[in-house]
Amino acid sequence: MLPLLLLALLVAGCTAHDEPGALAPPATGQARDPAPAVTTITTTSGPPDVARKPVTAPRGRASDRVVAYYAGWERDTLAPAAIPRGLVTHVVYAFATVTASSSCRLVSDTERATIAELQRWKRDAGAQTLLAVGGWEESRHFSAAAATPAGRDALAASCVKLARDLGFDGLDLDWE
Repeated sequence: MLPLLLLALLVAGCTAHDEPGALAPPATGQARDPAPAVTTITTTSGPPDVARKPVTAPRGRASDRVVAYYAGWERDTLAPAAIPRGLVTHVVYAFATVTASSSCRLVSDTERATIAELQRWKRDAGAQTLLAVGGWEESRHFSAAAATPAGRDALAASCVKLARDLGFDGLDLDWE
């Protein structure tokens, strides 16, 4: 069995509505909430008849968010439908790639079925999904794309279009 680490961050101090800057630090003079807590959930694949301990939702303010990265290449280890509902509020799908022509695309078209399943989970769970672009393996063309205004514009437009076409609610740029 291959272990899959699903790292979830409980982000404290975020506003309950979605608007630009919702995750920004408080303005000068405002009280700061306690430091964010970090929660790690580890799961492994196994026979479907193995009993699993139920996962309960985190306690806290309605504005708290639990953000998890979903490694698309580990789909056979953890299907999107197995992500705990009521625990995770945002899932970041990893990864799309940056091409030499300053565009954003999926690493493989076979990922579309997994992303469609993740979007079904999102609707059922009342959560949000984001598309991560880059990462360790897929960042090699970021520097070239970011080197000129035209490259940045092309990359931004391409990534936004891909995210919208696939039903994502936002982007996570992971330039390494």
